[in-house]
Amino acid sequence: MTRTLPHTSSSRCTPSDSLCARAHVQEPWLPVLPPFGESAQTGVNPCMRLEMDGNGGKTVLDSCFPGAHLLPAWHSFAHEALDNLFRAHPQVRMASNSLCFGHWVGDQGAARWARTFGAPRRGTLLLQSCESLLQWYPAFAARYLKTWNAFYDKCKGDELARLHGIGKDERDYFGEGGAMWRSCRPGALAAHDKATGTGGPGAELTPPFVMRNAYGATHGRLLIVLRNPVERLETSFWVHVHYPKRYGASADGLHSYVVEQSAAFDGCVRKHGARRCAFLFEYLDPLYSDVFFHCDQLIRGVYEPFVREWVGAFGNRTLVARAEDLLDEPQRAQKRVLRFLGLPVPARGLPAPDVEYAPLHALSLKGGRFTAQPMHNATRHRLRTFYAPHNERLAQLLDDPRFLWHSE
Repeated sequence: MTRTLPHTSSSRCTPSDSLCARAHVQEPWLPVLPPFGESAQTGVNPCMRLEMDGNGGKTVLDSCFPGAHLLPAWHSFAHEALDNLFRAHPQVRMASNSLCFGHWVGDQGAARWARTFGAPRRGTLLLQSCESLLQWYPAFAARYLKTWNAFYDKCKGDELARLHGIGKDERDYFGEGGAMWRSCRPGALAAHDKATGTGGPGAELTPPFVMRNAYGATHGRLLIVLRNPVERLETSFWVHVHYPKRYGASADGLHSYVVEQSAAFDGCVRKHGARRCAFLFEYLDPLYSDVFFHCDQLIRGVYEPFVREWVGAFGNRTLVARAEDLLDEPQRAQKRVLRFLGLPVPARGLPAPDVEYAPLHALSLKGGRFTAQPMHNATRHRLRTFYAPHNERLAQLLDDPRFLWHSE
């Protein structure tokens, strides 16, 4: 038996939405603005009707996309803040599917994602959580780098075959002056730019605009959870063992890590701009490719370029919340979340998180192999200085000064 996804034609794109047709080229199996509403789930989860062909003839199956997505920053404490609320709410079902939007393999993976959820119980909000969907720098770019990978893999394969044919080996490909940075990576980046477009927010096919292509102008809500980026980075340094092992399991080691990583990213920003560096850091220059783990944890706290894309694609269907508020002011913050999701306050009341923010942050510093050492004042100052312009743009975007994190 096979399933055929309807509504995958780019003819459903409006002439004014140039990104819609571009998204269809990138993801030909993803439904294009399907006419949701065939199911009674309309208004809770967007649902469409799938046709199933088999020996018994053609049958019909209702399949729903998640009505909402939780997009927590890595180490944001979003689950500690919200899991009790969502588990206790009778009208929330957490999606068990682990395949995040845009993280499928192969073009047909989009169709598998679209039909995987079925139709949840009437009146139940299907909520999917995905940390790696909020940000899509190369370590978590998934389908965003589809064209880059296709060009690069072919170029590398062709170049290695050429080198082997003249008696040389891979060192001549990777080494200084080799084809990796002479032709393959620059060519892959040019192919990526051509496929996704250039021109800044709203003009490029970033993952939020691919998702909008499936959800349309009225469906889908996004709950983004962020925390103080300085403290988030401190957590990540001690949780991931390779950083203390590389730089030293000490306050001096953390400081060396921060200085090296922030200097590298700032250098990239001066040449390419914050947005492009956040999205494509190690693909822009061999200098950045050589940075230890490519500034990955530092970039995870540069929220604004990514949040701007989600807000640009989904508008007021996006709510950005701070973990500090969800953990320390849970009654007020949870009511705001429920209102945004269109859910009532449960009759049994709102469950409090198991722990407040400060002790949870302290606990996170003990979660790795090494015991965290107190951060130097100079390190904290360096990080605050680094993140300040990104936080300022985020606070302006959201019209909310709390995202400056001045008091924390």
